Amino acid sequence: MIPSSDLTIVSYHYVRPHRADGGLASRALSLASFRHQLDHIGRHYAVVTAEAVIAASCDNGALPPRAIWLTFDDGYRDHYQYVLPELVARGWQGSFFPVGCAIDGAELLDVNRIHFILVNAPSVDALVAEIRQALDRAGRAGSPGIDGWQVYWKRFATPYRFDCAKTMFVKRLLQHGLPEQLRRRVLQGLFVKFVGTDPSELARELYMNRAELKQVRAAGMFIGSHGWSHRRLPTLSASDRECEIDRSRTLIGELGANPACWVMAYPHGEVDDVVERSLQQKGCRLGLTIRPEVAHLRTGNVLRLPRLDANHLPTLPRQTDSVAS
Repeated sequence: MIPSSDLTIVSYHYVRPHRADGGLASRALSLASFRHQLDHIGRHYAVVTAEAVIAASCDNGALPPRAIWLTFDDGYRDHYQYVLPELVARGWQGSFFPVGCAIDGAELLDVNRIHFILVNAPSVDALVAEIRQALDRAGRAGSPGIDGWQVYWKRFATPYRFDCAKTMFVKRLLQHGLPEQLRRRVLQGLFVKFVGTDPSELARELYMNRAELKQVRAAGMFIGSHGWSHRRLPTLSASDRECEIDRSRTLIGELGANPACWVMAYPHGEVDDVVERSLQQKGCRLGLTIRPEVAHLRTGNVLRLPRLDANHLPTLPRQTDSVAS
C-alpha cells in the first residue's frame, strides 16, 4: 500500500459510564460508546503514535493509509480509569494533554465550572434568565465595560457543532465574553446557586494527579501540553503567554515526557501568528486546533492541525448505550 500524509485526529474529553456519579455523567461519551468507537476504529483505521506523526510531519516519515491519532484533553481521571485500560488492551497509544493548574485537583477549570452549571441548572432558559438578571444588576451598579443585552445575544447566541444557540451563548459569555472581573463574579454566583459543591472537592475527583499521569506515561502513552491554566493563548499579554507555554512545557518534562519533542493542544483550540512563532522558537513539533477536518501533513501547517470531535465518529444509540454501560 502507498504511504499517506493524510491523518484523522480525534479529540476526546469525558469518557465514563452513564451511571457514574457526578454532575458530568450526562455530558460524557459513555464507556460503551467509547468501546464501540474503538471497535470501529480498529476495523477501518490504523492507529498511529504521536512519535509517528511527528516523524511524518517534520522528518519526512510516512503514515499508513487511513491513519488515525487518538488525543485526550484536559487530564480527566476518566482517562486513567476508563481510557487507559482500553488502549493498553488493544496495544494502541493515546496522547494525553493535561492542564497544569488542574493536576492533583489544585483548581477547577472555568470550562468545567460551566459544564457543571449547565448540567445542574433546571434548564438552559432558566440559566439565560439568571445571567440576564446578573447583567442588569451589574449595569445598574455601573460596572465598567458592559455592553447591552442585545449586543451580547447577537454576538454569542449562535449554534455550533453539537450545542444549540442558547447553550453556546452561556458558554461563550461565561468563558470569555464579559469583562474579566464581572465574568468571574457571574460565574461564581451561578456555580454557588446551581451546583453548590465545594469546587476543590470536584477538582480532586475530576482530574488525574501526578502519580496517575506518570503511570499513563509509563504505560507507553504520550503526554503533551494543554497550557498551564487553560486560558486562550492569543488573548494573553506577552509575559502571561510565555509563562503559560513555559510552565506547561516544564510540566510535561517532570511527568517523564521529552520536552525537546513536544506537542501543544491549544486551549479552546485557539492560536494566532504570535503564539505560533513562540512555539516554533521553543521547539514545539505539532500544534492541535479544534477545526473539524482531516489533517494533511504535507500541505498543511503542522502547528495548526485540525481535529475531529469524538462525536463525529459512530456512537451507540442512546437507549442501547444506557443499557450497555
